[in-house]
Amino acid sequence: MGFGSSADAIQYLEDELLCDMLFKAPKDKLNYWALLFTPIIQKITDYHRAPFFLVHKPKRGIGATAMADAVYLINYGEWSMPQMTLTSKRDEYQVSNELLGHLERGTPMVNFDDIQGSLSHKTIVKFQTDMNPRGRALGSQRIIEVPNPYTVLCGTGKNVMVRDDMPRRTVEIVLHSELEYPSTRPLKHPGFKEHVFARRARLLSALLYCVQQWGLAGAPRSENKVGEYYDWSTAMGGLLKFLGLDILD
Repeated sequence: MGFGSSADAIQYLEDELLCDMLFKAPKDKLNYWALLFTPIIQKITDYHRAPFFLVHKPKRGIGATAMADAVYLINYGEWSMPQMTLTSKRDEYQVSNELLGHLERGTPMVNFDDIQGSLSHKTIVKFQTDMNPRGRALGSQRIIEVPNPYTVLCGTGKNVMVRDDMPRRTVEIVLHSELEYPSTRPLKHPGFKEHVFARRARLLSALLYCVQQWGLAGAPRSENKVGEYYDWSTAMGGLLKFLGLDILD
């Protein structure tokens, strides 16, 4: 059965996906909505460039990685999106080669899980701005140039400092819990992975329905701008406002 209105679709997503997530503030929840809609917006518009999405996890068991994986599952039908590590021990060359490898294979999303220290990597800036990044293929001397139409980069980490050029290129989602062990809290939907798997088709339908209704209304845009991502942020802000979810900070 379809949805009677975009409000019905949003309520379904709230009840079946977001209800057990521990957002610190309303803006953090809003930014997660933006992450959910980004793969769809990129595919149906020319707004390919999107910011880096960073999920701050103050303690283990709060569900940060599962939240990122849920976006990947709903949009692409698989749990556990491809992951990379981003630490002070990995240089720009290593990270660049690995990212190029993901692009060459057509990977639509990459998660830098458990970022240590700070987020200020020049390679991430390069891949967010260059539509045709060039470099050595991973594990070889072959030089490749790979189209980068809409790969979404995101990450999770504890006490991550966003530095240098990254603050204006990053949408932050801060999680919070007063519990010492958040994983022990009662959940409306225990077994989150299995729950999302079972409802994947309807969750995706709800997201698509919302975007469809926004498009039928003329795809209104907002005046909000996130860093250099004018097209993405004004479209996303317009979509979220149309859906009654306010606008991006």
